[in-house]
Amino acid sequence: MTSPAEESAFALSDASLRPATVSPFEFAGGDPVAQLRSLLERAKAAVATAEQRLAEQNRRIAELEALSLTDELTGLFNRRGFDCMFGRTLKASQRDGHEGVVLYIDLDGFKAINDTYGHHAGDAVLARVGTVLTEHVRADDIVARLGGDEFAVILTRTRPEDARPRIATLESLLDNLPVRLGAGEIQVHASVGASPYRSGETPDAVLARADRAMYRAKRVRHAGAPAALRILPRAAAPAAAISAPPARIAPTVTAPGPRTQPHV
Repeated sequence: MTSPAEESAFALSDASLRPATVSPFEFAGGDPVAQLRSLLERAKAAVATAEQRLAEQNRRIAELEALSLTDELTGLFNRRGFDCMFGRTLKASQRDGHEGVVLYIDLDGFKAINDTYGHHAGDAVLARVGTVLTEHVRADDIVARLGGDEFAVILTRTRPEDARPRIATLESLLDNLPVRLGAGEIQVHASVGASPYRSGETPDAVLARADRAMYRAKRVRHAGAPAALRILPRAAAPAAAISAPPARIAPTVTAPGPRTQPHV
């Protein structure tokens, strides 16, 4: 049996525990449901802002990566971009066994164009060559400016015998390419070398073969003989040649006279 005083003490003790079970929103003097909704809305807004900032950062990173792989003048892949894409191409070749052909292109007499008409003329030539190459390859082929007046094209998933007419077309276009310069016109000529590739090869080895083939073609052209576009074969494979238009020794220019002031 408890006394009235003890019952009163228990009642007070029980009453003192009740505030601990009350929602904390009641202490703020507001509607707890409304306050919860407000907190959720603020959380959603914070998440949306964070997602927007993350998307912007990812977009900027993608832009910087693209810039690091792209030639600013022509919009083509630069040497770094070429190495990256060719490496991927060779890995794909290893997986499915496909082959292709790499072209190495060097413009003839390009220094004389820069020296005579200024670097703006040289830039116009490079940009025009890049456009022509891009317009005359397939969407899955790869075009790059390696540096200076040197370009490369990867004809993917293409057998050497199937590549020959395509290479001949590109060589013909680049060897008779008019580039407008003010009221005049600069005639562009180029030497082209090619080398097939297959799985298991390295980018440097394939490009070096194409480079050697290009210099062979350039020597023949400068000797005044009809140029032969040679696909430099892999080891132990017979050489193949593609006929090309007659050689031109120097650029043909139908433009105003040489500048008297150096281009800055």
